Amino acid sequence: MQQMPIVEDFMDKVFATVKATTRMGEAVDILISKKLTGILVVDESRQLVGILSEKDCLKTIIYDGFYRVPDETVGHFMHSSVRTVESGLGILAVAQIFLDCTYRRLPVVNNGKLVGQITRRDIVRGMTKFQTPVR
Repeated sequence: MQQMPIVEDFMDKVFATVKATTRMGEAVDILISKKLTGILVVDESRQLVGILSEKDCLKTIIYDGFYRVPDETVGHFMHSSVRTVESGLGILAVAQIFLDCTYRRLPVVNNGKLVGQITRRDIVRGMTKFQTPVR
């Protein structure tokens, strides 16, 4: 019987991050240049403190329109309550999480330490590795 893949089999181990003190303009430039839909926010010791999505970036347009603060920081717009998954979690469980929520990416942790991220696309790319055989 084939072993069901786990998050670690598909997660990105090299990924872009920003700090909460990063200016939004710089964060948006990173998202655009790397073709990302979101980016993990870490502190000085690379501990996860939040996530910044494209939708969060859209908030800056409204914020700037009302308050005229052109260069606010990521910490002002990021989500600090972030759902994470363990690297040993089964891939089907993560697929279900993505089906049940609007997230496009999930930070991956081992014992609370950030070790990667997994996206919907990572799972779709790996689908051929866990298709059930035809009987």
